[in-house]
Amino acid sequence: MAFHYAKVETSTRLQGVLSCISNAGQIGASPHDIFSSTGTTNPTGAISELKRNGYRFDKVFCGRTAKGRPINRYVLVARVQEGEVATA
Repeated sequence: MAFHYAKVETSTRLQGVLSCISNAGQIGASPHDIFSSTGTTNPTGAISELKRNGYRFDKVFCGRTAKGRPINRYVLVARVQEGEVATA
């Protein structure tokens, strides 16, 4: 079964996530930031969908929760042009 992903051009959910990350600049946006800004309950899933739409992100480690889970922030790097291969 193939993974279904939305097209950023027609998805207000993905547009909101992209806007949140883009507006965060080089500081980046954490999944909590994305949830707080957009209400998206699966921010990392939305980032995966944006990657499928050709966007590239850097994932920056910025600490751990009290339970030891990693906290990452996502920084928009670029949008890959059609025909190029997205990495990361």
